[in-house]
Formats: sequence, C-alpha cells, structure tokens
Amino acid sequence: MKNKEGSQSSIKDIIREHKLVFITLGLLLLYILFIQIIGFIISSIIFMIVTALIVGPRTKKDIITITSIAFVLTIGLYVFSKTYYKSDSQQDYSSKRRDMRCLIYYISVSEKF
Repeated sequence: MKNKEGSQSSIKDIIREHKLVFITLGLLLLYILFIQIIGFIISSIIFMIVTALIVGPRTKKDIITITSIAFVLTIGLYVFSKTYYKSDSQQDYSSKRRDMRCLIYYISVSEKF
C-alpha cells in the first residue's frame, strides 16, 4: 500500500512528464471557449500560433512560417466550409431527408457485417 507522499510524488512525476500535453489540453479548452467569444477565425489563428510556438521552434523564420500557415489554413477552412454549407442549404428538405435515411440504412447494414 502506498503512502501519501509516494502517491503525491508519482502525481508530480506524471504532471512533469506530460506537462506539454496538459498545456495543450488547456489551450484547446481556451480555444473552444474563445470561439464563442471572439469568433472562429481569430481564435483559430491564435490557437495555432500559440500551440506551435509552445511545441515547436521559436526562431524568427519559424514564427513567420507558423503565422503564415495559421492564416492560410484558417481562411481556407472558413471559405471551404462557407462554400460547402451554402450549396448544402440550397437543397430541398425532402432530398436531405432521403440522404439521411440512406445514410442511416448504410450504417445499420454495415454494422451487421
């Protein structure tokens, strides 16, 4: 049976070993919160830059590269999702219901095998 000091030291060791994981998890939770407050684009860019700086190198060249990638990925994802959902919302209701029924049927049939 372990004493309290042994369990506390093992918890401290776990936290020390997985410090980066806990920091990233905290950043992810903040990202989810800030999406609601300041929006998707700004939150995503900030999250990508901060996470990359914590995980990766911090030279001036790398910071410029990270920032560029964050902007391109975020804007690209935003434009893609707006384009996709715009064309999706133009479908009529009955075709959406038919597509959903087909999807549910496919899932139920594929689970049997």
